[in-house]
Amino acid sequence: MHMLRYMQALVKVVVKNPLLWVLILVCQLLLVAPFIKGDATMGYFLGKEELDVALCESRKNMEEGVYDSAPPEVRERAQERISLMTRACLTDDPAEYARLRAQLLEGDIADFKAGNLVGPTEKSLESQYRFFIQLSEQNDARIYETYREAPALFYFAAAYSSLPLLMWALPSIASVALLNRAVRGKRLLAQAPLGRFAALASQVLVLALLAVGSIALIALPAFLVPMVVNGMGEASYPVVNVLGQDEVAVIESTVGQIVPRALAMLVVAALFATLLAHAVSRLMPQGAMSLGPVMAVTLLAMPMVEAYIRMGSLLLDTGNGALAPDPLAPYNPLAYLNDFMNVAGCANYWPNQALLADERLTLGMAAIVLLGWAFAALALALGATCLRGRALARKDAAHPAPSGKSMVAQGVTLAYGMHPVLEDASCEQAPGSITGLIAPNGAGKTTLLEALVALGPTRRAGSVHANGVASAQAAFRKLVLYVPCDAGLLYPNLTAADHIKLAAALWPDKVDTAKLIELCGLAGYLNKPVRAYSSGMKQQLALAVAYCTGARYLLLDEPMNALDPGNVALNSYIMKRLAAQGTSILLSSHILSNLDELCDSLMVIWDGSLARVTPNRVRGGARSVYERTFGAFRTYGGPIEEDGDA
Repeated sequence: MHMLRYMQALVKVVVKNPLLWVLILVCQLLLVAPFIKGDATMGYFLGKEELDVALCESRKNMEEGVYDSAPPEVRERAQERISLMTRACLTDDPAEYARLRAQLLEGDIADFKAGNLVGPTEKSLESQYRFFIQLSEQNDARIYETYREAPALFYFAAAYSSLPLLMWALPSIASVALLNRAVRGKRLLAQAPLGRFAALASQVLVLALLAVGSIALIALPAFLVPMVVNGMGEASYPVVNVLGQDEVAVIESTVGQIVPRALAMLVVAALFATLLAHAVSRLMPQGAMSLGPVMAVTLLAMPMVEAYIRMGSLLLDTGNGALAPDPLAPYNPLAYLNDFMNVAGCANYWPNQALLADERLTLGMAAIVLLGWAFAALALALGATCLRGRALARKDAAHPAPSGKSMVAQGVTLAYGMHPVLEDASCEQAPGSITGLIAPNGAGKTTLLEALVALGPTRRAGSVHANGVASAQAAFRKLVLYVPCDAGLLYPNLTAADHIKLAAALWPDKVDTAKLIELCGLAGYLNKPVRAYSSGMKQQLALAVAYCTGARYLLLDEPMNALDPGNVALNSYIMKRLAAQGTSILLSSHILSNLDELCDSLMVIWDGSLARVTPNRVRGGARSVYERTFGAFRTYGGPIEEDGDA
């Protein structure tokens, strides 16, 4: 149940981002554009216009005596062709037209074999012949000369290939980037109390759902628009494909066979790109998490590069003008992306020929290979994630788990690269305590708070436990929540209500969210997206979300930042109430007077060390501690005069 709620949260975060819908809309428009514009299909080369031109040319040659010196059988063949072409041009029966065209092509094939015809290839003639034979047997023998004339089945089968595979996969790859932004860094879902395997499995399932959904949404207009105008069409409508760059075979099929194959191949290719992108993103550090989608886009685009195609041809050249089958092609995912038409099929009458002369490149093999590579990458990512978790667990295990109800950090050492931040720092947060963290800018306040919840830089040494639970465990995140400054916990495209629901669904403690919403003054803003909030409202919402989780240990980084005096007082009141109920709060703040009001103790980061002090409010409180530790505050010579004043 908890995993299902996490998946629902992931879907909500991704689908509410307008970028995904913009990409889907662009792909929809590109796919339906040939129908709207009325672009010509390959039917133009099979229709009566082309045949009429050929008939006029043949009659002219006959009248000018071109065949006068030819053998009698050649003249008879030319006269027979003119007769067949004339009958085909005059008939209004599509089936009869197809039979006559088949007879013409049968004669052309015989002439080619006899050496009397040059120009076309035997396989191209054969493909046309087979098409017309099949067409003559159809109830609807019509040749669609423009996309606007085509019914839904034929239009989609012919037009889907007009979009590069990359365009079909872009929305699902974009979902990878959006999802990884949602679950990495300091976002709410990055701190969800879920195990590493369960989190990765949930992300994979959500991305698979989004990949399939984006393909369905892109394809839908290409079905609906022609279906409304021209109907569904006959599933038995013939399609003929030529296999291989050197035309090694002719393959017969129907649009009813091609459309499911095309959709299946699109889904499999999108899943491959999506899962591979996610796996690579998981292997990358947080700052380079966009590399996964970039690599997936590069992979999909590579087969479209002419140099790549030619290189493959040269490597497989047998020396006699033919391509040898590549023994590794069935196991190479790029073979299926490169030979996309071969695997999925295409409903042009005799379409662009497949590049690889390899009949082993089937849809079933494509599904096995593409998904096999994708899940192998995911397994590697999971292994790397588990190794990182084990490294953190070993550091936690280096110190015995403390007993009792408190949050304890022992011997924590932190650094950014080669720059040390803290050395052998230890602290304890008792239930019901409020502790202030003070230090100058850049001293490591944020770094320490992030490290305590394993979100920041690598913890080189030391352990962190909450109620005896190590920081490497999922149960730790049920107890501890970090709230970054500048509302880094929130998602710009979600509403306040969405955030409150996420917190209530993913964290187990029951909190009266309705009362909390009213108390925080959010009732009038619940249905407004966060991106429309002011800085102060974002910060207020972030704190409200933190309260709704019911976490027993709150780590707050500059929580009063951007808040007006009224909300500062409100949140001070709430924090005191939470502390009275047993919640422990550790907060950094540059508002020293607020620390005096809230905190019963202070922690100071100084010269790479962490020390706890008890402020004496009679002698100046937090301000006095700051001055004694870091030096006196700067003084200024007087008020700043306005321009123009004497």
